[in-house]
Amino acid sequence: MVGPDPTLLKDTPAGRLLNGLLDIVQEDFSRSAVMQWITEAPVSIGRGGGLASAELPRWEEVSRKAGVVQGIDQWRDRVGRYKAGLQERAESIAKLEESSPSWVRGMEDVVERAGRLVAFVESLAERTPPPNGSQWREFGKWATGLVEDYADKPSQWPAGHQASYERVLQLLADLVELDSVEPATTLSGCRLSRRKESRTPIDAAGSICIDLRTRDLHLVASQTRSPEPRRNNSPIGPSFRI
Repeated sequence: MVGPDPTLLKDTPAGRLLNGLLDIVQEDFSRSAVMQWITEAPVSIGRGGGLASAELPRWEEVSRKAGVVQGIDQWRDRVGRYKAGLQERAESIAKLEESSPSWVRGMEDVVERAGRLVAFVESLAERTPPPNGSQWREFGKWATGLVEDYADKPSQWPAGHQASYERVLQLLADLVELDSVEPATTLSGCRLSRRKESRTPIDAAGSICIDLRTRDLHLVASQTRSPEPRRNNSPIGPSFRI
């Protein structure tokens, strides 16, 4: 007899995709957050672009050598300068009679990959979240668009992962119902909680639990949906269950 899948929703590909996106925005596009997201989640480069993880080794090297630490301006300016320097070197070396064509092609390949890296990060940075104080529905709509656009071919994922992907989208859609309880929130409120207290298996009946003191979003197991706020003895404090 097969028991419930103990995997927490935040630990599924879809959960890592969403939390990684939120980490990137909250950490102001730090290099570590971007690389960790690409490493841990099935991130799509874009339509027809394939998995971003295929570019990871070169993108990691380019961003490190370019000196990127944090901030979209660093990605744009520092990787741009690194790319321009490589391009200039490749063109100069190509003019030498003793130059190696394969070596020049290798440098040109790095230049192209650096350009794709900048385009990828800039495109993501354009998807700015709603300002703090916006309604839950606005954060839900923003996060849903990101998950749908950056999930790489979710229709081809294994059945269990497809189910977790749909669960994440449903939870984000359910955020609209929180507007009647707390009409305004912040970006930090819109996440699949990493707290140890959040122990929801992916096949449990899903619901949302909002900590009204910290605005953290939790996933909890619930057999029924209750429209009324209530107190409980959970260590996460006062909560509202949908």
